[in-house]
Amino acid sequence: MPLFDGRQRRILFWLTLAALAWRCILALRTPVPSQDGVTYLWMAQCFAAAKVSAALSEPFSPLWPVLLALPIRLGMEPVLAGKLLGCFFGAIALLPVAAIAEHIRKGAGLPTAALAATARSLCLPAVECYTEPLFAWVLAGGILAGIRQQWWKLGVWSAVLFMVRPEGVLLPLSFLLLRGSYRAILLCGLAVAGFGSWRWSCGLGFDPIPKIAFHETRDDLGGERGDFIGNIMRVPAAYMEAFLLAGALAFLAIISPRAKNVCRIGMLFLLALLPMLTFVVRKRFFAGWAPTILPLAGVGFLSLRVYLQSAWSMPRVPKAILITACLLDILLGWQSTMDTNRMAERLVGEHLGQQMAPDRTMVSNLTRVLWFAGQRPLPPRHFNPEWFDKKTTDEAVQFLVLSINSKRNDFKMIEHDTAGHFARYSLPSNISEAAEKAGIAVFARR
Repeated sequence: MPLFDGRQRRILFWLTLAALAWRCILALRTPVPSQDGVTYLWMAQCFAAAKVSAALSEPFSPLWPVLLALPIRLGMEPVLAGKLLGCFFGAIALLPVAAIAEHIRKGAGLPTAALAATARSLCLPAVECYTEPLFAWVLAGGILAGIRQQWWKLGVWSAVLFMVRPEGVLLPLSFLLLRGSYRAILLCGLAVAGFGSWRWSCGLGFDPIPKIAFHETRDDLGGERGDFIGNIMRVPAAYMEAFLLAGALAFLAIISPRAKNVCRIGMLFLLALLPMLTFVVRKRFFAGWAPTILPLAGVGFLSLRVYLQSAWSMPRVPKAILITACLLDILLGWQSTMDTNRMAERLVGEHLGQQMAPDRTMVSNLTRVLWFAGQRPLPPRHFNPEWFDKKTTDEAVQFLVLSINSKRNDFKMIEHDTAGHFARYSLPSNISEAAEKAGIAVFARR
């Protein structure tokens, strides 16, 4: 028996189109990719150019860049490719997410789909070229297979999920105690071993999760990194900021009388917290795990509706709450798109890339400027003035580009330390105005 009837399938179809349209609108308001986004795009360019070893030398997993490499190889502009695929996977993710909710409790699928269509936690990463939309779609497919106890399918989804983000290994663990789940764990284990072997064959050593080793080098996060107890205290605020009203509705799924698999999906979300607690807690890290929270929110909405109708004769209040949750996500999503001033980073990068001699390079704390100039993006970490001082002693460095408004407040120190080798560079008037507004300073070697 199908999960959804004909009317429900039509509604899901229109919600999917609406989700795609909304993400495309947000994409038009987003001037450049995220900082990690340009690293994924650089990796995709490497894959497209058959420079596999260079791509795999980054600490990120390869599947998202591999998918991006396909349209890039066919000639599509990389940023456009990232936005289009991000919007596509972000939109279609609502289908398996809605199916999960419907499996948990009949009637919860459509409200879950509405929440997924507008969820800021899924919309913004889609337009900034992050992996989260793809991760969410694959995760939802895996959860669905696990709920149906289709163990080989769960194994395939888990293996694919690991290749999107290493946290994908957590998916089959939430079904560990069920008979037959070992098949899923086996396939996921093969994917881990396979990726490690792939990196080893490229001369990068057998390290299937290079992100762990990279995180061990992060000395730029202060005492927050690895502060397990402190990170536990940060979880509630980050959770509510990521999921808003949907996050609150999810708690009501616990009291749903006819819900199935609530505990198992909740356990998967708790497992997902472990990597954050041992590293740092950020609201974006919750985004990919939306397929665990949004179905519970749909179930919670249904429980609230039944309770208010039977106990208080208030049938319209739950609908008002659902509409408010969707509108709040739409409003905050619109307001949270990247500052249009960031376009200056692209303008400056592309200009300097044209001015740079073939054997010269540049140093910057703005990774997007580097990538748009045709350089390799920075590793995803912060750099201190001593790092810049060491880098700029290389005679091959032609330009130095700095953010005046860096959160680390190190601009003046770097400017002072490099003054003997670099002087302010005059940008063309149209770019200069944008750079000044964005707080970007450009220096050229004397």
